[in-house]
Amino acid sequence: MIDYLTNEWAPSLQMADAETIDVNGMEAATGSGPLELKSGLRDVRLVAIRFDADTVFRFIFLTKPEQTAALERDLQETTYSFRRLTPAEAARLASAGHPGGDRACRRQRGRAGRQDAVPRFPRGTLPRPQRPRPGRPADARPARQDHRGVRPAVVA
Repeated sequence: MIDYLTNEWAPSLQMADAETIDVNGMEAATGSGPLELKSGLRDVRLVAIRFDADTVFRFIFLTKPEQTAALERDLQETTYSFRRLTPAEAARLASAGHPGGDRACRRQRGRAGRQDAVPRFPRGTLPRPQRPRPGRPADARPARQDHRGVRPAVVA
C-alpha cells in the first residue's frame, strides 16, 4: 500500500513518514506532508485502505500547520473507525433507500488511463448547508426542503 500511496496516488507529495498500518484487518498506508494551496500552507495526511482486491478507499485530511498536532488524535480515530458493514447494517441501509446504495462509488477512467473511485451521488441528495446572513441569527433562517421533502440539517 505504501507503493500505491507514494507512487500512484500522490507521487508529488513529499512524505517523510509514509507507513503501512492495519485498519480493522484491512491493509492500509498513511503519510503526511506540506501542501501549498491558494489559501496558504496546509498539512495533508493521506490514508489509503485496501477494502478488497479491486477497491481502495482514500481519505484526505487537510489541517492548518498550527492545528495539526492538536487534531492528530481525532484524525487517527477517524482513520481507525473505518470498518466493513455487517450484513445487517448493509441490509438496513439498502432497505432505507440510502442515496446511491452500493453504487455510491463508481469506477471511472482517470488521468493517464488509471481507474479511480469517484464518489457519485444523485443530484440533490446531499443538501448544501445554509449560511447565515449578516445580522440574522442562525436559528432565524427558514428551513428549506430538498427534492424529497426532507428538511436538511442547518449548519451554523
